[in-house]
Amino acid sequence: MNTQSKIQNPWPRPQGGTHQGRPKSKIVKLLLIEDDPQYAGFVLKILEKSLNFSFDVSHLEGLSTGLNCLTTGGIDVVLLDLGLPDSDGLDTFRRVVAQAPRVPIVVLTAQDDESLALKALQEGAQDYLIKGHGETHTLVRAIRYAISGTAYRMHWKRLTKISKALWRGWKKPTRRSWNNKNP
Repeated sequence: MNTQSKIQNPWPRPQGGTHQGRPKSKIVKLLLIEDDPQYAGFVLKILEKSLNFSFDVSHLEGLSTGLNCLTTGGIDVVLLDLGLPDSDGLDTFRRVVAQAPRVPIVVLTAQDDESLALKALQEGAQDYLIKGHGETHTLVRAIRYAISGTAYRMHWKRLTKISKALWRGWKKPTRRSWNNKNP
């Protein structure tokens, strides 16, 4: 089943401001690739409770349809189940990264395998959540950190490139240029 739903924050905010001290909401375009409809419904309920974000969620049950959705662009973050009918394990993650290398990915799995978690993190996953282990409090936090962490890393890479370009273009002063008295 492929579904798309907009989850709006239950506390409407005045335009351009805040409501009862909470910051202005940002709409996060989230792609949920999950084959279990019950768990997908559970995730949607968690996201509805978020106070600081509104979510525009596209739920797809297979990797191939998820990869097609990523080609259109505009996705802010992916929640990815590693055990799908058409792909399993780290290969699932690698294929999503190959399709959308700049989109942050939070991995979801029923596999309580710490080595798989570490491999996914080493290969670029922003976070790794095991289904049934405290998602209510950690899922929205993981999404927020995934988005902000990816933006920070991209900004850092840009600054590093600029710094290297400036360094290459800098001409080291010679002794003669320091001493203008004797040309």
